Amino acid sequence: MEKKNKHIYLILFGLSLTNFLASFDVNAINLALVRIQQELSLSLLATEWVMSGFLLSFASLMIVSGRISDIVGHKRLLLSGMLLFIVSSAFAGSSKSGSEIIIWRIAQGAATACFWPATQSIVYLIFPEDKKIGALGILLAVAGVALGLGPVISGIILSFFDWRWIFFINIPICLFSYVIIYFCYEDQIEKKDLQPIDYQGVFYLVVFSFGFIYSITLLGQKIVPFLEVIASFFIALLFLFIYYHHAKKKLNPIICLDLLKNKELLKSVALRSVLMFSFMTILFLTGYYLQHFLLYAPWISGLYFLPITLFFALGSFTGSKIASRVQVVKMIYIGGILAIAGMFLLGLISPNYMKLAWLSLPMALFGVGFGTVSPLNNYYTMKTVSSSTVGFAVSFSYMLGLIFSSVSIALSGIFITKLGGYYFFDQIEKLGLKLTPSMQENALEILSGAKKLSTLPPYAELLTKTFFFSYQINIFTCAFVLALSFLLIRLKEKQNIDYNS
Repeated sequence: MEKKNKHIYLILFGLSLTNFLASFDVNAINLALVRIQQELSLSLLATEWVMSGFLLSFASLMIVSGRISDIVGHKRLLLSGMLLFIVSSAFAGSSKSGSEIIIWRIAQGAATACFWPATQSIVYLIFPEDKKIGALGILLAVAGVALGLGPVISGIILSFFDWRWIFFINIPICLFSYVIIYFCYEDQIEKKDLQPIDYQGVFYLVVFSFGFIYSITLLGQKIVPFLEVIASFFIALLFLFIYYHHAKKKLNPIICLDLLKNKELLKSVALRSVLMFSFMTILFLTGYYLQHFLLYAPWISGLYFLPITLFFALGSFTGSKIASRVQVVKMIYIGGILAIAGMFLLGLISPNYMKLAWLSLPMALFGVGFGTVSPLNNYYTMKTVSSSTVGFAVSFSYMLGLIFSSVSIALSGIFITKLGGYYFFDQIEKLGLKLTPSMQENALEILSGAKKLSTLPPYAELLTKTFFFSYQINIFTCAFVLALSFLLIRLKEKQNIDYNS
């Protein structure tokens, strides 16, 4: 039986703080990686794991944590995740070695996986129907601001304090949020109503998620270890197969297979996944071009993404307000049109105009479109299931979004190397030039990011032109796929119904 929570806006404030920290941590650590590497004497691989360890544990545990929160109560899992986040932040900031910081970054990712779906599930459940969309919009708007301000705040901390304060700053904010949620939010599930957890199923799904996402992550590396990719992917499929047969025999599996037959759920999740794919393509390729070819510092490159993140926040807030007066699905498609327009405009920009002033318009258009779609898509996703499985719906949507984000990075790298390599050697042939085998290898490694542009000074201009050609083709391809997705995926027009009923 659902309880009435009186202080819903105070609860929203506490949950927004938690979301802010989660989004801030994803982005803020990037600028500190060099200092962490130097102080802790990390190898390049260990430095990469400071970032990828967080993302892997976050994505791998997302789907099971969302479902567990449905079973044991969103408050219980949320507060557990927040406590783990506080502890892991304290130990990450106190790390004396590479192994320590990697372990505690993995713990941070696990903590974030616990509270991320719970925050949105709670907001959806406690707000009245006419205020759900607006509240979800505020929650995601705060996350958008955090993504935009992450590099800025991180830069300020690194300028005046030690890198460890990027972790320590989490502790008082998360404690404050914890107190608000603990005293103001009443859980929807009584202890007597708790269902048993299918721990065996949890294990199978976690191994599957980790193996699958890890294999995709390996594809994004500059030198792809194909045997490791195949082994990881095979293990993931094996455990998915095992879980499928386990769930068919289990009375109360951790995830009921019937949920995956919900067509409206699958359509809304697919739409979000394609948007995440496009968003990550823009972030990865644009950031790569600015830092690797234009040689901008990471924090300067971060400024170029402020329009997309800040307008994401604006779109989340205003789009939700407008959608409360018109149809949700209509606003989702309006947001999609804005995002597609932003991508096409970005693809039309020439290398001479890759400046903040010229990039602001397409970035802002995509940001406001993506921001408009996100909270409405989350609302639609949760409407497709019963209130007892909203945690699963949210976590399923975000996990697939993270998988598509990883795929976008891997495919972008392959796309740039293969198409870029073909274009570069074709131009060399047209110019009547000849390259030695070592120079050809260097050219491909420059395009992949394994070597600096200064490795081949005479061909620096042509290599930059080559990358930008591949960049434009990649952006246009994404824009086309995004447009096709919005044309083919038809969401139901009716609102305020449970589509699975």
